[in-house]
Amino acid sequence: MPIQEQTELLQFRDPDQPNLHTVFWTREALSEVENPKLLVWNHGIGEHSARYRRFAETILSHVPSLHAVISFDMRNHGHSDGIKGATRNITDFVKDLYELVLPRVSLKYGPNSSVVIGGHSLGGAIVAGAMSNRDCLIAESIGQLSGVILSAPAIEIVVSGAVNKALQPFAPFLVRIPGSRGFTKGAGIDPNDLCQDKEIVEAYVNDPLVHDKISVGVGADLLTYGTSIVDTVKQGTECVLNSVPVLVLHGKVDKITRIEGSKKLVDAINHKGHAKMIEIDGAFHEAFNEKPEMGSSTFYDSVCEFLNSVLT
Repeated sequence: MPIQEQTELLQFRDPDQPNLHTVFWTREALSEVENPKLLVWNHGIGEHSARYRRFAETILSHVPSLHAVISFDMRNHGHSDGIKGATRNITDFVKDLYELVLPRVSLKYGPNSSVVIGGHSLGGAIVAGAMSNRDCLIAESIGQLSGVILSAPAIEIVVSGAVNKALQPFAPFLVRIPGSRGFTKGAGIDPNDLCQDKEIVEAYVNDPLVHDKISVGVGADLLTYGTSIVDTVKQGTECVLNSVPVLVLHGKVDKITRIEGSKKLVDAINHKGHAKMIEIDGAFHEAFNEKPEMGSSTFYDSVCEFLNSVLT
């Protein structure tokens, strides 16, 4: 059966809460499936959920037990509401995931649906942050959580693009200026650092839904947020990352997020939980968008093996 794609706008009563554009990739009508198995995916900075169409189709084609891949455009991204890049802090993204998106998924498909949560780059840090946040444990039902997948998570970033080296020492002071957190600047990500597939890079550059903006607040948060996640995981027993299987994948030639950050997170989880680290030879930041021989084959084989094991 061919993969079907549907979109839906998640709307909220709070006038201050942006509506979130959501994409569902399915192999069949989920209304006919009792307790479906789902992968919820959080994209990275400046991009949007539709960039993961090939990702979703590949995984659905190789994981028979998986019924759907669900992704959403974060606030101030893609088709979702808000000024591009103007999110004031990372915690707004984190709360959107565990307070709004995941409960809506649970409400739509039932509290007994099996859910794997994953994300790439900033999205990976957001997922890790949500799953290490005690509030996530007491949030509304998010289904039966079966595992977590993190692709090149922004636990440690290369300080040259998203946060300019000259700006780094002043970031803690800049964010104290009233209103400064929402100011945007160029994120400074070189599209050629995403992957080595020139067609993918060209599509990214010409994509009208992609933007090169980051707020002062999120840029400053990125300097310390990953370290705080690692510290929380080390200290806390009330941490989802310590209680479910976790898969972390990172390209060895990533020039945007540092593979050392992923290693530190995996080591922290393995003190009390179970995490597996996949280092992908030759791959840039988006290993899933590389040519098969440059890393995407390893990426998809690892993700599909993980999903097949946790969604039995």
